[in-house]
Amino acid sequence: MNKKAQATGYAVPVIMIFLAIFLVLFIVLVYPSERAKILAYDSEAGTYSVKITGNGFAPAELEVSKGARVSWVNLDSSSHTITFLDSRSNVIYKGGSYSKVFNEEGSYTYSSELNPGFRGTIIVR
Repeated sequence: MNKKAQATGYAVPVIMIFLAIFLVLFIVLVYPSERAKILAYDSEAGTYSVKITGNGFAPAELEVSKGARVSWVNLDSSSHTITFLDSRSNVIYKGGSYSKVFNEEGSYTYSSELNPGFRGTIIVR
């Protein structure tokens, strides 16, 4: 094997490793949980907002303080519910919303009864 062919053979794995590192850094820097938390808070309304999209809840995990109001807004064309172990919203149609105030510390897992693959968690500190 000549030197040019040998160098070309090493270039492909090096490029693949570089692309993999770049992709990981891009995901970490563009989508950190703190950024999602900041984007979810509306200071004027004093409400955290969770969007319901065709891909699920965004953000899927949200940390709030005691007494915080969380509002879910359905941007999906399908209808959904917000279902906790002890309570459930009415059906939320496209463009509709549902709000809940969290007064007790804890971790509250929820899902949509109409799309059980949609899951989220509210962490109250």
